[in-house]
Amino acid sequence: MKPPPIREPIDWDEAVRLHRQGRTCAEIAREFEYSLITVRRALGARGVKLRGRPIPVTDRWRTALYRTWKWMRAKCRSRTSRSYAQVGARGIDFCAQWEQFPAFESWARRTGYQPGLALDRLRQDRDFAPKNCRWVPVAELHRKLARHEPVYTIEAFGERRGPMAWSRDRRCKVSLASLLRRIGAGWQAEAAIATRPGEVSPSSIRRPPAERPRIKRLDPARLRRLLERGLTVMQIAPLLGSSHKTVRLHARRLGLYRPAPAGLTSTKRGSRLYRTWHAMLRRSRGSGASRAPRVCRPWQTFDGFLAWAMESGYRLGRTMIRKHPRSDWAPENCVWVSKSRTSDFQLPPSKPQPPRWTVEAFGEVKGPTAWSRDPRCQVCLTTLTKRLRRGDAAERAITDPPMNGGQGRARYHLISAFGITKGFMEWVRDPRCKVMSTGLHDRLRRGWTPEDAIETRPFCKPAGGVRRGAKGKGARSGKRGAGGARRSVARSLER
Repeated sequence: MKPPPIREPIDWDEAVRLHRQGRTCAEIAREFEYSLITVRRALGARGVKLRGRPIPVTDRWRTALYRTWKWMRAKCRSRTSRSYAQVGARGIDFCAQWEQFPAFESWARRTGYQPGLALDRLRQDRDFAPKNCRWVPVAELHRKLARHEPVYTIEAFGERRGPMAWSRDRRCKVSLASLLRRIGAGWQAEAAIATRPGEVSPSSIRRPPAERPRIKRLDPARLRRLLERGLTVMQIAPLLGSSHKTVRLHARRLGLYRPAPAGLTSTKRGSRLYRTWHAMLRRSRGSGASRAPRVCRPWQTFDGFLAWAMESGYRLGRTMIRKHPRSDWAPENCVWVSKSRTSDFQLPPSKPQPPRWTVEAFGEVKGPTAWSRDPRCQVCLTTLTKRLRRGDAAERAITDPPMNGGQGRARYHLISAFGITKGFMEWVRDPRCKVMSTGLHDRLRRGWTPEDAIETRPFCKPAGGVRRGAKGKGARSGKRGAGGARRSVARSLER
């Protein structure tokens, strides 16, 4: 069956009317069973201003609450968010009942939300949930965040504060990033805080390097005690209110810093296992709380996962796959397989898309993709689609083998010689062919008969002279381009 010709499949006036009534392009495409791109292009060509998905909030009160809900989701799951490193990367997520905005809105109404309030967690190490969240003024939330001891302080106007506290002061005329950039460039503290952008050049208010703020010095005795207790640098940094780089620098100065001993993770096999384990934990924390597969308790540490991998026959080149993709990561549900077998464990699509057009052959009606997967089909989907669009019979397009044996693009469809019909590359591989593919193609282009072109040796002429095939059309095709010559020879040989 030949595919339907390209034409306007729907009533575009009706589509324009539906879009002006509030329907989106995606809804119109689903209703008329056509592609979204075609619907958008057709409506745009008719001068219709395209409308996206309607905003779920209308008034100012709901708009502010909706932004708070989106901000909460971004902090937990969006890697591009600035706060993801402090929230989502630590495994903090929001509860399943707040997946949709109406549920979050109903909770906010019950708990007394008002514009100007911010969402705050009672315990910073737990998820966003009704029992762990409350509404507080924005200023109180800022004061709570500013309680953490800064890495270094800035003394100005007779006060000593951290950079974040100064950026929120009314006397500060720039943002936190600009303030830090000015202090790092050597500006005086008062000038860096009170100078508006572009008012004074930095060179006129520089200070001596000795007056620049230094990184906070750590207590050597306390640092020594923590290191002797066996704590790592990453564990000591939050206890001292400093960065891990500062702790590592001071530990090296005291001569107490010891790098981690080279173990299994430093080898090629161990590092790949560690990356697999780390990716498994990240995937379990990055999805929704109600649907995300969890990691079993023995695999919460790398040692437990490493012991199972060694016992289960892991080796380089294998991938860990869950037998049941909707179940948790556990020893009884995971297996090591080669990468070529990963597709065997994938879930089938829940709702297969209907074919755009169907083909009737052998008493059955299927789409081109389904026919390309049928055992009777001898070609790939691309070749099958080209044959059907060219107008070939359905059974012939499905069952005919590829003209070149599947080894590249065919120059001709079929060549009949010596009472046999084969493809171009099949004749090139035939023992009776005395020339290469380039020579055979050149002879057929010049109008030689198939028998003479195949069995004549290079730099020789056939015994009876050059006999033109297909009523001399090959000779005239030499004056045209290569594409026209190939099409003429192909038509003549098919006849």
